[in-house]
Parts: sequence; C-alpha cells; structure tokens
Amino acid sequence: MIELTPLLNKKLRTPLYIQLCQYIKKEIEIGGLPPGTFPPSIRYLCEHLNLSKNAVESAYQQLTAEGYTESRARIGLKVLPLEKTLMPISQFQDHTSREPQDTGRESAAKYDFKYGDIDLSHFPHKTWKRCLQDALNSGEPDLFLYGDHKGDIGLRTELAKYLFQARGVRCSSEQIVICSGTHYAVSLL
Repeated sequence: MIELTPLLNKKLRTPLYIQLCQYIKKEIEIGGLPPGTFPPSIRYLCEHLNLSKNAVESAYQQLTAEGYTESRARIGLKVLPLEKTLMPISQFQDHTSREPQDTGRESAAKYDFKYGDIDLSHFPHKTWKRCLQDALNSGEPDLFLYGDHKGDIGLRTELAKYLFQARGVRCSSEQIVICSGTHYAVSLL
C-alpha cells in the first residue's frame, strides 16, 4: 500500500482537505503516485492522519473533479495519467529567458490563440454541413425563432444537474443564464 504522510497544519487558514488535496496533487505531478496506482482508502487515511472522514472524502472528490483521479465502484480511487503539456517547461523557460530580437517582422507562433479565429484547414466542413441539414430538415417550428432569452432550457437543465453532481451546487434551470461571451455576460450583470 502506498503511504501518504503530508505535513498538515491545523493553524493555517487553508482547510485541511485543501492541504491534503494539494499534497496529493503534487505527489501525482512529480511521479510519487504514478498513473494506475491506488491511493490509500478513506478509512485508512483518516486513521493514519487523524482526520475526519469528510476532510479526506472532500480531498479525494476534489482530485476526481480536477481529473487527477477517478473513482471506481468497489475498487476505490485510481490515479489517472496526466495530460501532456503543449510545451515542456524547460522549452518555455528557454523562450522566456531569451533577449528579444528585432528582426523587423513578427515571428510565426506555433499556436494562434486570437479570439474568434477559426482554423479553416482543420474545420470539419462536411460534418458541419450535415448537422445544419439535419437541423433544417427536422421541421422544428421554433428553429428560426430566438428562443428563451436565458438560453436553451434543455442545456440549462443539464447544467443544473451537472453542477449538483460535480460541485454539490443546488440550483434550478431558471437560475442559470447562458451568455454568448464575457462581454455580454458583464453587460447583463
């Protein structure tokens, strides 16, 4: 069994479950808990660290919510492989430590994060056209109307269910407003 012995400080303002979660995340990131391993059970960790069951459960739930682990029925928590970053940290540090060179032209970036641009070379034109045709052929009478000003009721209902399951937030679909962007959301506020 993998042994976890974090140094938790009850005098800090940071809750114990967050301290435990951060410790386990760091262990996963540095390879102390490799993918496929099973962290200790909640009961064992409660006894070992002298913590409440709620603190350990909350830490484990946070790890699952952030994609570090997955919960399996009758098996327990399993560490997932981390996603690879787009640019290794060493390569990033090399780019940031270089002195800027004035070559008179803009260097070509590997990734363009400009808002609103679509990568037309990779856009799935056939799939998009098929989806549009399916929507037009559906015969829905509300297809060309504006719809609910708060957003699609089906989507808002699913979001309310997701928020309860993933974050424990109890809300109704009427309390959710779907916006087309940050600017519009801020103007509504």
